[in-house]
Amino acid sequence: MASLTLYNYFKTIQFNDPIDFDNDTIKLALCSSSYSPDASTHQTYSDLTDEITGSTGYTTGGGRIENFTVTQSNSISGSIIDADDRSFASLTTNNNVKYGIIYKSSGNKKLIGYVTFDDTVGVTNGTLTISWNATGVFTATSTV
Repeated sequence: MASLTLYNYFKTIQFNDPIDFDNDTIKLALCSSSYSPDASTHQTYSDLTDEITGSTGYTTGGGRIENFTVTQSNSISGSIIDADDRSFASLTTNNNVKYGIIYKSSGNKKLIGYVTFDDTVGVTNGTLTISWNATGVFTATSTV
C-alpha cells in the first residue's frame, strides 16, 4: 500500500498557472527515505533531495507517466485524474526507495504530489511498478 499527498503549491497554481495533464510531460522521480517531503513549502523539482541517482535502470529525473486523462465525475462532484501505471525495469537501487515524486518536467518543474510507500523498497535487478488506485491517481473535488 501507499498514499498520495498533493503539494499545496500545486493546489494553488491550478487556478492561475495550471498544469495541463493532457499536454505537459509529467514524470515520477524516486527518492530514498532520507528525503523529507514538505507539502507546505516544497514547490519545484529543485526542492527534492536524496533522489536515487546512480542506480542501475534509473535516470536522474525519473520516468515519464504516460496517458493522463482528466474526466468529469458527477458522482463525486469533481474530476478524476488517471494515468498508466509506471514501471522501472532492470532496476537496482543503491538506496531504498520510500517516495515517488510526481512533477511537471518542463519549465520550473512544478511539483504535483508524492507517493509514500508503507515500507522502503529495495530492488536488485528487478522491476519496480507504481500501480495507481483503480479509481485514479487522484480526484479533485470541492466543498463549501
